[in-house]
Amino acid sequence: MNATLWADITNLLNKKNVLNVFDDSGRPDYSTNPAISPENRHRPHWFSAPRHVEVGIEFNF
Repeated sequence: MNATLWADITNLLNKKNVLNVFDDSGRPDYSTNPAISPENRHRPHWFSAPRHVEVGIEFNF
């Protein structure tokens, strides 16, 4: 029998990585375009996923 301990960690420091920005401002959370309402400026899909941690142990008999 042997055991393997493993961990899979993504975005360890929980950094808010920007994936997309508004063309007019170059920022992901602000637009100078008056046609874009404040409610429409909230785009969480323009940021990478938050911290994700998986830890496990595997047993082989």
